[in-house]
Amino acid sequence: MQGTTVLFIFSLIKIVLGCSPLVTHDQTTYCRAAYVFTGKVQRSNTMGFQSDFQIRVTSNVKGKIASKGREITVYGKGDMHPCGFTSLRINKEYILFVSIDEASAAKKIKIIDYQEMSQTTLNSMRNYDCSCVIEINLPQQSTPYTDIAARNKCVITEKEHDCTFKNGYCSRKHSRFGTRVCQWIPGVTNC
Repeated sequence: MQGTTVLFIFSLIKIVLGCSPLVTHDQTTYCRAAYVFTGKVQRSNTMGFQSDFQIRVTSNVKGKIASKGREITVYGKGDMHPCGFTSLRINKEYILFVSIDEASAAKKIKIIDYQEMSQTTLNSMRNYDCSCVIEINLPQQSTPYTDIAARNKCVITEKEHDCTFKNGYCSRKHSRFGTRVCQWIPGVTNC
């Protein structure tokens, strides 16, 4: 009985810690996604651990998922998923960050992340440089050691994690030595 109780408590800890939101930047999500596109939700269906959505593509932002105006099916988390479900409202337009599930026979399009459509966000994405990595190093979320060279990343500390963070980006800029290094460019926002 005690062994079962301990196992149950460890399972709960895993679920709670596994679902904790980490500080990330849209550029990281954008670069990890196979495709980024905008689309309007036509239909949705949620059952158990999975949701599926019929989306009319309005534009391709990264890669070409489908032609403009074409409807595609994308999959998200269902209402029984332990970390919450994907909630897209019908007739609402979203920016969708997706990957292709190569393990499924149908090669399902899976939602990594999404946000309501915003022209400001789309404009910011034009600056994203996927050859640069954004590492978050905050007191509540320290970065594990990586072997990524300093010239290939931007490290976000408390100094950079302010009201300009969301609209900032990490991009290669020329240094005085002629090499291109990744630099954090803060967003233009009145704090």
